Amino acid sequence: MKFFKLMSDYNNPNIPVAIIKECYGFEQYHFNTAKKVEEWNTDFSFFYNSNDGKPLTDYLRNDLGCLVVSSRIKSLWDILSTTIQYLPVKVINEATGSINREYYIANVLLEIDALCLDQSKYYSTEIERNGKKETIVVVSKYVLFGTRVANNDIFKLTKGQQIPVFVSEKFVKEMKSANMDIGMDFLEVRIV
Repeated sequence: MKFFKLMSDYNNPNIPVAIIKECYGFEQYHFNTAKKVEEWNTDFSFFYNSNDGKPLTDYLRNDLGCLVVSSRIKSLWDILSTTIQYLPVKVINEATGSINREYYIANVLLEIDALCLDQSKYYSTEIERNGKKETIVVVSKYVLFGTRVANNDIFKLTKGQQIPVFVSEKFVKEMKSANMDIGMDFLEVRIV
């Protein structure tokens, strides 16, 4: 089976970028690891301007870099083999003041130790965080162990250093056949 890195459709210039103005204590790194959010502020909002002429897509590109999806995608993903916590957010049109409550941060809770670092293209660097040195691995070309990702439709990689979400071929086929303006793109990764 093939697997893909889930990305925003950067080939489509007509997809708006929603902006977060208040994070309520959450940042992008909260969604890098597969940890369930226990307390959530339902005032969490993304802002966009419809006067830009860019309609909302089912996958909402945003400056926080997290996976924000419409209720239509949520309904589709609920029938796939997924382990996702959906956190409701508001999407506010700054031009009209209208509030769309049909979007969610999709917090992917399945983490798999599947990165074949030896065959991936990457570099590593050390940073200091809270007085401790950490090694950060930045991957530009992913290679995954096929036996470890088999039978999973959507997942993250372990250790929280890798932000991307990965999806199965089955997942991609379902998304493409759903006839939605999904705003997603899928980059095939090598499997060993």
